[in-house]
Amino acid sequence: IGLLLSLWHLVSPAGVGFGSLVWQPRFFAPILIVLGVQAALAGFLLGAFGPVRPGRRRSAGADDDRALRRVRRSGLVSLALGLGLDLGLLMVTVFDGSPRRAEAFAGLAQAAIIAGASVVAGCGVVRLVVHGRRRFHPAGRSEPSTGRRSSRRASVR
Repeated sequence: IGLLLSLWHLVSPAGVGFGSLVWQPRFFAPILIVLGVQAALAGFLLGAFGPVRPGRRRSAGADDDRALRRVRRSGLVSLALGLGLDLGLLMVTVFDGSPRRAEAFAGLAQAAIIAGASVVAGCGVVRLVVHGRRRFHPAGRSEPSTGRRSSRRASVR
C-alpha cells in the first residue's frame, strides 16, 4: 500500500481531495513501506524460529544460508538505491533549485534507506543466532522438549 501511495504521489503531487481537505500521502506512504518490510522480515524470522503447529514443517528460511544471503542482498540493493536516489535529489536540488515531485522521491529514498538498513541488520543478527546455535548443536536444532540449548557439551573424541 505504501509503494502504491508513493507512486500515486509521484503521478499526482497535488494530493487527494476530500471535499475542501487535500491529503498528501508523502509522509504516510514511506512509513507504510518501512512497516511492510519490517512485517516481511518478522515473518521470515518467525517462519524459521517460531513455534510450529503439529503436522507442519518449519520454514528453512533463516537456517538456509543461500536464502539469508538473498535477503541480505535485497536489503543492500534497497539501501544502495535509496542512497543513490537521495544523492541524485541533492545534486538536482543544488543545480536546478527545487525539482518538481522532489518530496515524493525523497520519501521513497528515505523508505528504501531505512528498509534496506533494517533488513541488512536483521540478517546480521540472524546469522549470529544461527551460527551460535550451530556451535552448540551441530545438527542446528534446539532441544525439542524445551526449545532451549542443552547445557551438556558434546564430548570430543
